[in-house]
Amino acid sequence: MTIFIIAWSLFKIKKMNKEIAMKVLSKKISLGLLILLVSVSSIYSNTNNSTQKEGSCEALKGLLDPSTDEFWRENGHLPPADQLRLLKNPSKRNAKILLKRTKIKEQRLKEASALLDQVRKDHENKVKNNTNL
Repeated sequence: MTIFIIAWSLFKIKKMNKEIAMKVLSKKISLGLLILLVSVSSIYSNTNNSTQKEGSCEALKGLLDPSTDEFWRENGHLPPADQLRLLKNPSKRNAKILLKRTKIKEQRLKEASALLDQVRKDHENKVKNNTNL
Protein backbone atom coordinates (compact mmCIF):
# COMPACT_ATOMS: atom_id res chain seq x y z
CA MET A 1 0.00 0.00 0.00
CA THR A 2 2.77 2.42 0.94
CA ILE A 3 4.67 1.67 -2.26
CA PHE A 4 1.54 2.34 -4.30
CA ILE A 5 1.03 5.71 -2.58
CA ILE A 6 4.65 6.72 -3.18
CA ALA A 7 4.54 5.62 -6.83
CA TRP A 8 1.31 7.51 -7.41
CA SER A 9 2.82 10.60 -5.79
CA LEU A 10 5.94 10.38 -7.94
CA PHE A 11 3.76 10.13 -11.03
CA LYS A 12 1.95 13.31 -10.04
CA ILE A 13 5.23 15.16 -9.26
CA LYS A 14 6.01 15.54 -12.96
CA LYS A 15 2.98 17.76 -13.37
CA MET A 16 3.48 19.91 -10.23
CA ASN A 17 5.83 22.52 -8.94
CA LYS A 18 8.73 20.78 -7.15
CA GLU A 19 8.07 22.51 -3.85
CA ILE A 20 4.39 21.57 -3.85
CA ALA A 21 5.24 18.10 -5.04
CA MET A 22 7.66 17.54 -2.15
CA LYS A 23 4.99 18.60 0.35
CA VAL A 24 2.48 16.22 -1.21
CA LEU A 25 5.04 13.43 -1.27
CA SER A 26 5.97 13.94 2.39
CA LYS A 27 2.27 13.84 3.35
CA LYS A 28 1.78 10.63 1.36
CA ILE A 29 4.83 9.03 2.95
CA SER A 30 3.57 10.08 6.39
CA LEU A 31 0.19 8.56 5.60
CA GLY A 32 1.84 5.37 4.39
CA LEU A 33 3.94 5.10 7.54
CA LEU A 34 0.87 5.69 9.68
CA ILE A 35 -0.97 2.87 7.90
CA LEU A 36 2.07 0.64 8.35
CA LEU A 37 2.28 1.40 12.06
CA VAL A 38 -1.43 0.69 12.56
CA SER A 39 -1.03 -2.63 10.73
CA VAL A 40 1.96 -3.63 12.81
CA SER A 41 0.23 -2.70 16.05
CA SER A 42 -2.84 -4.74 15.13
CA ILE A 43 -0.65 -7.73 14.29
CA TYR A 44 1.17 -7.32 17.60
CA SER A 45 -2.08 -7.17 19.55
CA ASN A 46 -3.36 -10.32 17.78
CA THR A 47 -0.10 -12.08 18.68
CA ASN A 48 -0.53 -11.15 22.34
CA ASN A 49 -4.08 -12.51 22.33
CA SER A 50 -2.99 -15.79 20.74
CA THR A 51 -0.17 -16.29 23.24
CA GLN A 52 -2.64 -15.85 26.07
CA LYS A 53 -4.93 -18.42 24.48
CA GLU A 54 -2.06 -20.87 23.99
CA GLY A 55 -1.55 -20.95 27.73
CA SER A 56 -5.04 -22.32 28.26
CA CYS A 57 -5.72 -26.04 28.49
CA GLU A 58 -8.20 -25.97 25.60
CA ALA A 59 -5.59 -24.68 23.15
CA LEU A 60 -3.08 -27.33 24.21
CA LYS A 61 -5.59 -30.17 24.23
CA GLY A 62 -5.34 -30.74 20.46
CA LEU A 63 -1.55 -30.60 20.55
CA LEU A 64 -1.35 -33.27 23.23
CA ASP A 65 -4.00 -35.66 21.89
CA PRO A 66 -2.58 -38.21 19.38
CA SER A 67 -6.05 -38.79 17.94
CA THR A 68 -6.10 -35.28 16.39
CA ASP A 69 -4.48 -34.05 13.19
CA GLU A 70 -2.80 -31.18 15.02
CA PHE A 71 -0.76 -33.62 17.12
CA TRP A 72 0.78 -35.13 13.95
CA ARG A 73 1.16 -31.88 11.98
CA GLU A 74 4.82 -30.89 11.40
CA ASN A 75 5.62 -27.56 9.71
CA GLY A 76 2.09 -27.41 8.31
CA HIS A 77 2.22 -30.91 6.78
CA LEU A 78 0.46 -34.12 7.72
CA PRO A 79 1.59 -37.68 6.92
CA PRO A 80 -0.30 -39.48 4.11
CA ALA A 81 -3.85 -40.50 5.01
CA ASP A 82 -3.16 -44.21 5.50
CA GLN A 83 -0.14 -43.53 7.72
CA LEU A 84 -2.11 -40.95 9.68
CA ARG A 85 -4.96 -43.42 10.17
CA LEU A 86 -2.52 -45.98 11.57
CA LEU A 87 -0.82 -43.42 13.81
CA LYS A 88 -4.09 -42.06 15.18
CA ASN A 89 -5.69 -45.49 15.63
CA PRO A 90 -3.13 -48.32 15.72
CA SER A 91 -4.86 -51.55 14.76
CA LYS A 92 -4.13 -54.65 12.70
CA ARG A 93 -6.64 -53.57 10.06
CA ASN A 94 -5.00 -50.15 9.60
CA ALA A 95 -1.53 -51.74 9.53
CA LYS A 96 -2.68 -54.20 6.84
CA ILE A 97 -4.13 -51.37 4.76
CA LEU A 98 -0.83 -49.45 4.99
CA LEU A 99 1.23 -52.51 4.04
CA LYS A 100 -1.09 -53.38 1.14
CA ARG A 101 -0.90 -49.82 -0.19
CA THR A 102 2.88 -49.85 0.15
CA LYS A 103 3.12 -53.12 -1.79
CA ILE A 104 0.87 -51.78 -4.56
CA LYS A 105 3.02 -48.65 -4.83
CA GLU A 106 6.20 -50.71 -4.92
CA GLN A 107 4.82 -52.93 -7.71
CA ARG A 108 3.67 -49.93 -9.77
CA LEU A 109 7.06 -48.25 -9.37
CA LYS A 110 8.81 -51.42 -10.57
CA GLU A 111 6.51 -51.60 -13.61
CA ALA A 112 7.06 -47.93 -14.42
CA SER A 113 10.82 -48.29 -14.03
CA ALA A 114 10.91 -51.29 -16.36
CA LEU A 115 8.82 -49.41 -18.90
CA LEU A 116 11.12 -46.39 -18.75
CA ASP A 117 14.17 -48.63 -19.22
CA GLN A 118 12.58 -50.22 -22.30
CA VAL A 119 11.66 -46.85 -23.82
CA ARG A 120 15.18 -45.55 -23.12
CA LYS A 121 16.74 -48.59 -24.87
CA ASP A 122 14.41 -48.20 -27.85
CA HIS A 123 15.31 -44.53 -28.12
CA GLU A 124 19.05 -45.26 -27.97
CA ASN A 125 18.68 -47.91 -30.69
CA LYS A 126 16.80 -45.49 -32.95
CA VAL A 127 19.46 -42.84 -32.45
CA LYS A 128 22.21 -45.34 -33.28
CA ASN A 129 20.40 -46.39 -36.45
CA ASN A 130 19.73 -42.74 -37.40
CA THR A 131 16.03 -43.37 -37.82
CA ASN A 132 13.31 -40.89 -37.13
CA LEU A 133 11.95 -40.76 -33.63
